[in-house]
Amino acid sequence: ERNWLDLSGSERYYFMHDYGLTDTNSGLVKMTHAAGDGSAASSVASGRIIGFQFHPERSLIFGQKILASAVMELSK
Repeated sequence: ERNWLDLSGSERYYFMHDYGLTDTNSGLVKMTHAAGDGSAASSVASGRIIGFQFHPERSLIFGQKILASAVMELSK
């Protein structure tokens, strides 16, 4: 499976809440973030459905890039 997110690891995203899906072994999880002593899902995708735990629209250039990548992936 191709990594359509194309993340470098230096991105920063705006989270309003400190909770999320912690079963990050699921094939749906595309991106995780540090949460307490472990990690939580911050993006999931399945088929033509993509969801974000964070606010891409408030995440400056990083959010713009990830939204553009999501639109391109869904338009295939």
